[in-house]
Amino acid sequence: MLPNPKDNKKNNTFSKLSDTPVDEAQENLKKIQNKRRAIIIALILTTGFSFIFWSFKSIEKIIKNPPQFNLNLTSKLPKITFNKSNKTQIPSSTNLSNYLEKSPINWSIYISLDSNFSSPVFEYQPQNLKTGESIDQIINQLSSISPSPESLTNSVLPQGLNFQEKIENSTNIYYRGLINLPKNKILILINQNNSPNASLLQTELPILVDHLYWYAVSFLD
Repeated sequence: MLPNPKDNKKNNTFSKLSDTPVDEAQENLKKIQNKRRAIIIALILTTGFSFIFWSFKSIEKIIKNPPQFNLNLTSKLPKITFNKSNKTQIPSSTNLSNYLEKSPINWSIYISLDSNFSSPVFEYQPQNLKTGESIDQIINQLSSISPSPESLTNSVLPQGLNFQEKIENSTNIYYRGLINLPKNKILILINQNNSPNASLLQTELPILVDHLYWYAVSFLD
């Protein structure tokens, strides 16, 4: 028995009706995806061109107005100065004179610098400082003594000093000292005019040399 042509028409018509919405949905989905891709590509291209344009402008600006770098590459050697600070405060001429007046020992003092050893920067009772020698003779005698990093008076002075000293002990104590600094020399002459006990003299002489040294250093640059 042959199929009815009418039935075939019905089936084809139904098939076309049932396939059309699916095809349209797929077609719409493809269009949406293509639009998304186009938008993403456009954003990437826009961002890329913007970055390139910004980079070009920045480079152009740097070329026209290069930044100024203040690089101080000059090496500076540490400045070495002789330390004038110590536990002992640098005395003034008045304070030093007051100290000597109150001292239990009667001192005579002479201090000068190598700029002119014959011109004292401080004197105290120089009339009692009877040496019988000229300043030049004293300098020559002290210069013949080998320098020592330690003082005969055991004074607490800065490291780096060298001492050329001589102490005579007859009826009185007579101290002659040439203190060598890195760039200068200090001459100190001390005479003790009374006769204190030995322990007092051992205590007072280092303190006195300390005061006289710092006073003389105050005249140096």
